[in-house]
Amino acid sequence: MNSVDDLVNQTEIEYGMLVSGRVKNFFQESKHPVYSKLYKQMSRNKISFVSSIEQGVEMVRNSNGKYAFFVESNAIDYINSRYN
Repeated sequence: MNSVDDLVNQTEIEYGMLVSGRVKNFFQESKHPVYSKLYKQMSRNKISFVSSIEQGVEMVRNSNGKYAFFVESNAIDYINSRYN
């Protein structure tokens, strides 16, 4: 996977985000067709929305590459420095 386009047009890798916050608002309000489609697909699947960053990170770490987690860039920087 190299892009959101790749992710939204496949069924092997699941993806999600925090149940609330800026990232969810971005996808939910987006007029961009790919981002809108991605949000609609996540809305159909309860596993897509997690209650904490830690829960999302755990899902990624336990998925063997089969789960992607959308989170703000500053959180990604922190996660990468903490978990490698």
